[in-house]
Amino acid sequence: MNMEVIEKYRITTVNIGFLLISTLFVSIGLMHLFFERKKEKKEEVRISLTPEDVKNVKESWAKAEPHAALAADIFYEKLFRDEEVKALFPEDMTDQKERLMKVLSMVVGSIEDISTLIPKLQHLGKIHYEKKVKEKQYDWVGNCLLETLIDALTKEVMTDAVVDSWLKTYAILAQTMKGDLYK
Repeated sequence: MNMEVIEKYRITTVNIGFLLISTLFVSIGLMHLFFERKKEKKEEVRISLTPEDVKNVKESWAKAEPHAALAADIFYEKLFRDEEVKALFPEDMTDQKERLMKVLSMVVGSIEDISTLIPKLQHLGKIHYEKKVKEKQYDWVGNCLLETLIDALTKEVMTDAVVDSWLKTYAILAQTMKGDLYK
């Protein structure tokens, strides 16, 4: 091979390499923009409950509420698999378990017009924020709540539609509690 062909090949290879690297950086930049916009949109999303969601949450809670103490035990057992979360709570959980079940009962009792709970949920969110609850821990709490309901009520009661209704309900609660505190 003569030197001219080798030099042309090397230049072409370098140009292609540069083009690939440039494309990669542009792609990363676009992905970053996409996820930032998606994150912004996520914060703007307002979730609403359908009449079917309200019915699903009320009926499933009616089956869980008589066993509230056991449900609270299961919930906190699951929640405390995360040591960082466990450290946020007192050693004696008796009052905390009762408060959790009261809040859930209050939410379910007002689910037709959950907006009436906004001031209480915002106050609760402020308390959690002041106690150093991290924003990401809200997701963990939601997961543990759903796991508890599924375990306690079985998949026969906690169908996909009911789980979806609880997901929406919890998302509204968490979104309201967090408000602008983590921005």
